[in-house]
Amino acid sequence: MKDCRIFALAVMCAMLCACTQSAAKLEDGTYYAEMSGIDRYGWTPYAKITVSDGKISAAETDCKNARGEKKSQDEDYREAMEQGVDTYPEKVYQQLTQELLDKQDPGKIEMVAGATASSEEFKLMVSELLDQRVKVGDTSELIVDMPEDLTHD
Repeated sequence: MKDCRIFALAVMCAMLCACTQSAAKLEDGTYYAEMSGIDRYGWTPYAKITVSDGKISAAETDCKNARGEKKSQDEDYREAMEQGVDTYPEKVYQQLTQELLDKQDPGKIEMVAGATASSEEFKLMVSELLDQRVKVGDTSELIVDMPEDLTHD
């Protein structure tokens, strides 16, 4: 009997924690994050999300180079990526941002085949934005440490 009560208490605590976490209010605003360095191809990943009425209503991700050009607009990069993994940056970024809008949780975004690093970077930047900026309404730019194990697609 004592074991049943302990188990029931543990289940109730887990449910309470889950409800509390999912009910965390998102402050309206536009939030921007970028990775702290450049990848081996000279690109810096970034993400921007907009929160309206407590929900993520818009999202953008891409990479930029030192000249401010976007990877999604680089035709040479697109051709090389399409030949190698049958996808390209613009398609990858659209898929990632749409999943975020649909699921409202970066932890539930699926990896895009052929773009694992881009997927991981986007999920990390959005997670950090939510934890460090969105929940408190701080719209200042966030620099996210680029993990050494993430080499870019």
